[in-house]
Amino acid sequence: MRHFVRRALVAIVGLVAAAGITTVIAQPAAASTPVHLVNHQNYGCLTADVVTEGAVYVSGCTNAWNQQWQVVSAGGKYYYIKPYYNTSLCLDVQWASPDDGAPLWLWPCNQGRAQIFAETFIGNGWMWLVTQTSFDTKCLDKAFWGNVVQWTCHDTMDAWWQQWRVET
Repeated sequence: MRHFVRRALVAIVGLVAAAGITTVIAQPAAASTPVHLVNHQNYGCLTADVVTEGAVYVSGCTNAWNQQWQVVSAGGKYYYIKPYYNTSLCLDVQWASPDDGAPLWLWPCNQGRAQIFAETFIGNGWMWLVTQTSFDTKCLDKAFWGNVVQWTCHDTMDAWWQQWRVET
């Protein structure tokens, strides 16, 4: 009897495959597709530093797991940015500082202002990611050494170090 059941299952799977049906059992909805956050200055990707467990910086895009992000709506034009590999963490302005040069890091998600970013599109697919610790006056900024900090938004098209694009 067991042999008959196994043969029947093999036959059913074969028929399903021949018919082009790829899913027989309903699967849970997949998580959103990971994205890359690309900086305009050097076309590098936002990268989570796995050595320091928290720092973020810009480096060459390699499609590595620590360069994959999930952008989650916080309502309207506001978003949380989470590493795709660990959505319990959020991109965060360190210590919720309102100061220029405050570093960004990964911190457990708490829905605070330090973890909310607004998108401001500036053209050709590029945008500013504006932090909420300083009431819409500070942007994500690729510092000279590659680390990501917040800095007063430069309202010019040639401030490429503050311009970002989302790519899949």
